[in-house]
Amino acid sequence: MVRSLFLIFLLGLGAPALAQSQPPSSTEMQVQDFMAAIPQLDEVQYEQNTNRFGVSEPVHREHMTYHHHRENVVAHRFIRDRNAREGRGQALGETALTGFTEECVAKGGYLEPMNQRPFEATLQHLFDDAYQSLWYKRLNPTDPIFDLVICSASPDRSLGVLTVTHDHLTDQTAIVLFAPSAVVTQGDLDRDVAAREAEWQRRRAQEEREAARLPEWRNNLASGSETACGPVLRTNGDLVEVVDPQTRQPRWYRRGELLPAVRLDGQSNTCR
Repeated sequence: MVRSLFLIFLLGLGAPALAQSQPPSSTEMQVQDFMAAIPQLDEVQYEQNTNRFGVSEPVHREHMTYHHHRENVVAHRFIRDRNAREGRGQALGETALTGFTEECVAKGGYLEPMNQRPFEATLQHLFDDAYQSLWYKRLNPTDPIFDLVICSASPDRSLGVLTVTHDHLTDQTAIVLFAPSAVVTQGDLDRDVAAREAEWQRRRAQEEREAARLPEWRNNLASGSETACGPVLRTNGDLVEVVDPQTRQPRWYRRGELLPAVRLDGQSNTCR
């Protein structure tokens, strides 16, 4: 189940811009009870710096997902081992993963398969900013630095997501539990596809309406008509003399070269 930084690199830089599920109400079922069995540890202080571009970043790398998505965090534990041999952070991380999995199943959920698009989209959503910062630290891309598990009740309903991030250089571990609103569900993906398709259809229909009105509009051009290139001064058969609004100089165009000043959708056309 251990995932590597290399996987994030392979998944690409952009997750879909999705309208994700709204944060759950306090009465809605989600996986969270297991965290009570993990000691309330906050041994690594959460701190952040602002870089020269005005972007805030966490001081400690294991705080990446917490830093970028604090609004969706249900609970967290920050653990610092005295040395690599202590293994306390890793052990508590395994306890959290096991507890999350068992509670997920007990509440009628299932773990989202790692080879499915919802898992990959959520991975990118949570780690996109973090992966770049980690990559630039020149870590070995095959180092197992984090685990991610998602509990789904259905393709359109999540019960939460857990990340366990371990910095092997400092022996610090972050266990972060996120609300269902942090998950990109299959339903979110389907709605995104449908919205993109609807937008494409809308634009195509708009272009067809624009094209359909051009012959009559061009045929009716007369002195004073407004075009994208400026007002019409006079016409001579297929030729139309237009005054450039910037230079105030006249120029001849063929009717087929001219477009209305304003499109049907209210947007301005540009002079070709």
